[in-house]
Amino acid sequence: MLKAVENIKTKCLSLRVASRAFGIPASTLSDKCSGRMPLEPTHFTLLTTTEAQELTLPRPQSLVKERALVTPAAIANWFDTIKTFMDSIDPKIFTDGNRVYNADESGFAFDPRARKVVTFEEVKNVYKVTSNSKAKVMV
Repeated sequence: MLKAVENIKTKCLSLRVASRAFGIPASTLSDKCSGRMPLEPTHFTLLTTTEAQELTLPRPQSLVKERALVTPAAIANWFDTIKTFMDSIDPKIFTDGNRVYNADESGFAFDPRARKVVTFEEVKNVYKVTSNSKAKVMV
């Protein structure tokens, strides 16, 4: 950037030629040469170069607010409550093999708003809290 601005100011290169030669937009070079924008960045970075290189842009999985608030303790409590209730009806209900049924169902939600987010490469699951929209197709 500094070399491009220097070449423009010393009339070695025109703005357009410097833009193509250095791969910098002409508007950026114009702003830097005229003083509208400082040559050196005025902001600081929050990440080190190594941390920035470890970032990725995966698409987050949509997660409604109600599910985002659920904790492992709440889930364990729910299963304990169901077990107690079912045992009060019939203690053999979970051990009788004739009462095992399987019904599969897949739901495809209409939520086209999933955008990419910045995260570290080692993060496997990325979630985005969304509205509790029920619009979906069940197959």
